[in-house]
Amino acid sequence: MKNIFKGSPDESLGFLFSRVYTLRQKRMNDELASIGINYVQYNLLTGLYWLQLHGNTINQMMLIDYTKLDKSVVSNILHKMVKEEYIVREESVSDTRAKIVTLTPKGEKLVEQANQIVSKIDETFWGNIPQKSICQYLCEVVKINS
Repeated sequence: MKNIFKGSPDESLGFLFSRVYTLRQKRMNDELASIGINYVQYNLLTGLYWLQLHGNTINQMMLIDYTKLDKSVVSNILHKMVKEEYIVREESVSDTRAKIVTLTPKGEKLVEQANQIVSKIDETFWGNIPQKSICQYLCEVVKINS
């Protein structure tokens, strides 16, 4: 078989990024399972938490835009979170097609627990790489691709 790649997999940004994401997601899922959620649920809960910090009414589309997650995935997960009483999802008064999403006190407590777990993972996962450098790089990638 002919090698169609330039260099080794360790020289491919796409492959390396995929490996890093997969390793981190696996560790997150393993640890977050102790409180009954997975990494995607964590992202939605913390995304909603961050958006609500500013006192705004958050609808489902705003949460989708903020988290960059798939619309149907978000809808399914939010439906489950309503059953678990982590969030409340209601029709908007001004637009009946829009769903207003709000964290419940139980959901806020879960975000706090999850954040402690994720913070501990991040302390070890990234090793000695300065967090500010990682954040600057990843923010630039998001900005370029949004």
